[in-house]
Amino acid sequence: MDTRQIRQLAAKWANFGFLEPHQPLLVWYGAGAESLVYVDAQAAIVKTRQFAEVLAAELARRQRRPLNRPRSRGTNS
Repeated sequence: MDTRQIRQLAAKWANFGFLEPHQPLLVWYGAGAESLVYVDAQAAIVKTRQFAEVLAAELARRQRRPLNRPRSRGTNS
């Protein structure tokens, strides 16, 4: 993915284009999910999850709070 592609997506996708100055990946994943929703619902769900993960990381970064990472199974500590 390059900056030019994201800018083109931002110009085409009003629902996500405004996010480009804040976090370009949100445009990429949001537009991808929206474009796939009727064609490949499972792929759209994956893109939506990626969007949510990037959004959560960006919000945590802006709040200067680390994201809690889940412990691996079987760890008692």
